[in-house]
Parts: sequence; structure tokens; C-alpha cells
Amino acid sequence: MKWVEKVIEVVRARGWKALDTLDRYRPEAPLFRPLSPDVLASLTLPHGAPLPPSLRSWLGFDAGFLAHWGWFELEPTFRWTPRSLQEIARAEYDGEPSPEMEAQVTPEPDDPEASGPREVAWSQSFAVPSMAHAFLLPGGSDTRRVYVLTSAPDAAGDYPVLYTDIDDQPLLAVLYPGLDLYLAETAGLLKPEGVDFNTVREDRRFRARFRHHERVALAGRREVEWPAEVLAPPRAEVADVINPFTGIPVQVFSLAREDWTQLLTQLHPPSARTALKGASEANLARIEARWGWPLPPALRRFLAGVDGLRLGRYHFLESAELLAEVPQRALATRAAGQLPPPEGPRLFWAESKADDVLAYLEVQDGEVICFVADEGLVREEPCLETLEALVERARVQD
Repeated sequence: MKWVEKVIEVVRARGWKALDTLDRYRPEAPLFRPLSPDVLASLTLPHGAPLPPSLRSWLGFDAGFLAHWGWFELEPTFRWTPRSLQEIARAEYDGEPSPEMEAQVTPEPDDPEASGPREVAWSQSFAVPSMAHAFLLPGGSDTRRVYVLTSAPDAAGDYPVLYTDIDDQPLLAVLYPGLDLYLAETAGLLKPEGVDFNTVREDRRFRARFRHHERVALAGRREVEWPAEVLAPPRAEVADVINPFTGIPVQVFSLAREDWTQLLTQLHPPSARTALKGASEANLARIEARWGWPLPPALRRFLAGVDGLRLGRYHFLESAELLAEVPQRALATRAAGQLPPPEGPRLFWAESKADDVLAYLEVQDGEVICFVADEGLVREEPCLETLEALVERARVQD
């Protein structure tokens, strides 16, 4: 609650102008409208869970602002008014082209190759069944900030503020791991380095909270393009989605939704001497015991379905190579010139000598993190996202 309490102190002292994105809010008197202790004590969230400490503290200070943005009604009695993520996208986006697309020339009606709708329906791309309870927050242009009640709050008891984007294609990502940090940054209490608007994620104080929400809300990704296709329950077949502006089909590839073994068996060279098989549970347990921490779920599931795979330039190490010191030492030697010194145990699991790519796990602050070294540039990526990117490269290039 400390961030919300700090924000409350700032707003009490300076009024609503203290909050960067909230300065257009001009409430009628009284300036602040706290919920009574009796009402607060009786409240649960729309999906039945307890109020997060951040939201409880804020409503004890003021309920008028969030009521203004459609979170609930205060009269005659308190009543939640959530919308689904798709309903919010429909209200905010449908029929509105992104700034980049507005500048493009619309094909003439008699052009036989003209395609794509004249009005853009983005909301269908945000039809994620698990995001049925959501609330709009101010901020953004073609992006929107949306507080979403997911199936599991983070360690602070809070839920994520996601951002939706239609700049080039529909996109969904975690912008803040809770209402507390959304309010704190709008009040200028967070000073993240960098110029990107979502650099709060790079602050190590909040890293575990971000990763929790990415696992729960985004299937382990940092961001999701075409979220309705990627995050919807798996189907037997996944049809191509249509880009709303161009009318051109876009193939959505997601290992989270596909049968990995079947997909990768199709890519396995017919000339290969041995058929693909998964790692045994005993070997997976030995890897985790050897390294002292559990494998990320995505990598564990990958190894259980496909133990070792060579696709053109890419070599996904098999469980025996993850256990053996010789291949691990060889990869560590190769990486020594381009990777920073490890902060904790390190486990290499994929490579491409042709592209100078290495994928590895590292333990930092007691947490397993996936990294990719790509031609000397090192970036942190969720394990599932790394797997998808490497397999997709192999599919396209090889």
C-alpha cells in the first residue's frame, strides 16, 4: 500500500493536477469522495475476490475519480460496472484507424485489388474470454490502459494494468503490475530510466510482479500480438486472422496453442535417422536437481514433447546435453566474449552458430530468467516467447 499512500499525500497537497494523466478530471465538490468504512468492509471484486490493498486504500481516500471512469456507480448504492476487454476495445477503437494508417492512401473503390473494410473493427482482436472483468483508466493515444481482473493476483494482492495498442496490429502487454504503480507513475513518484513509456517493467523492484502477470494473463509472454487468437482456448485448427486495414490474412503462430510434438515432427527432416521423442520425467527431474531450481514451464513442456531438435541452423539441446558438463562448458566458453558475467547459475539450452544466437537460463534474485544473446545483444525474454521466436525462425528460414 505504500505507493498508494504516497500518491494520496501528493494529491491531498496539490489536488488532482498532481497526477499527470488525470489533470482533466474536474470533480464537483467535495473534492474527494471516500467510501465509508462500512461499504468498504462489505466490498469484494466483481469476480468474487477480495479487494486489493491498493484499491481499498484508494477508495478509502476517493471513489469519485474511478466512478467518473465507469468503474462503478455510487448512487443510489455502490454497484460495480465492469466491461470485458473486448467491450472496452469496441468503445475505444472500432472505426478508428491508427495515426499511421490514416496517412495511407485508401484504394479507389473500382480498384479490383482494393481490399479491407472501410471501417475498422479492432474489438474482435481483443475478445479474450479470461478478461471478462476490466476497467478503463486514462492515458494513451492509440494505446489504452485497462485494469483487468485475472484469475490470480500478484504477491502484492493486485491485478495488472494492461495496455492495448492498434498502432500496427492489435497488441496486449502489461504496463503496470498493479493500480499502485499506475498511480505512482502518474504522480511522478517513479523515475524509470529510458525513453520508452513502459520502462517501469525494467525496474528490478517490480520484476517478479510483472512476470507473474505475464504468466497468468499473457501465457508467459511480454506482449501478445493478435491476443484473441493467441490467448483464446486452443482449437483443433487455427484459421488465419484478417488484418482489419488491408484485408490480408495473417498467420498466427503460437506454441502455447499448438501440439508441439506434432508441429515439430512435421519440421523434423525426413532424412533424420531417429524419430523425435520426449525427455523422460526422470531426466527432467535430474536437470532440476542438478541446477537446483525448476525449469520454466514452457521449456519443461518443450523437452517433455521434443527432446533435442536440429532445425537447419538451430540446435535445441536435448536433456542429456543439459545435464552434461562438457556441452555446457563449451557453450559458456563460446559465450564468454559476448555475455555479461552470470549473476547466478546458468544453463544453455539452444544455439545457432550461423546466426550467433544463444538461449540460456540464469538465476537472479532467486528467480529463473530466460535470456537470448543474438549477435552480441542480450535481452531478457519469457521462455515461451523465446521458443516461439526460434522455432518460427527455423520454420521460415529453413
